[in-house]
Amino acid sequence: MDKITPKQINEIKRILGKTLCQHGESFSRDAFKIKPKVFDSRDVRNFIRKLTGLSAAEIRLADKKYYTVDWQTWLAIIKWDWVNEKKWLSDKWDCDNFANYFSSRVAYLFHLNSCGSVSGNIKDANTDEMIGPHRFNMIVTNDWELYLYEPMIDFYCKIKKGEKGVCGIWRYYPTYFRLN
Repeated sequence: MDKITPKQINEIKRILGKTLCQHGESFSRDAFKIKPKVFDSRDVRNFIRKLTGLSAAEIRLADKKYYTVDWQTWLAIIKWDWVNEKKWLSDKWDCDNFANYFSSRVAYLFHLNSCGSVSGNIKDANTDEMIGPHRFNMIVTNDWELYLYEPMIDFYCKIKKGEKGVCGIWRYYPTYFRLN
């Protein structure tokens, strides 16, 4: 009997890993039974402008229609997702990767393109001291609510007109909002 080589073992692992991922995605998609509401991009842009104070130029919408669900369904997705369990690695897997991954993952798996990857700054919520630039998510719900979501630690808060979001010890200042 011929021995299996390390190269063959690695090929088997790649095929098995891909198959497990594909079936896991299908199981998850079926389990959520997402039934989104559809919004026109103009309405979404105006809503984001109204709540965040960002200009039209600071909001990038890539699609004509946006698909979203209620906040309870978003919470179930956040609880299910494991991006917050990933280890933060400076310049390799940091805030932009967390935010981009979450918004891309929900768009890919559940066809929900209403989770934005948002660039901005964060300050200490207690001292107002600038911490620095940051990337995070903001989610438009089907009830016309906007939530800030910090994918690195699974914190979130509802955004109200004229107020900055506070999650944990950080206050968030969005400067550029991009929806897939």
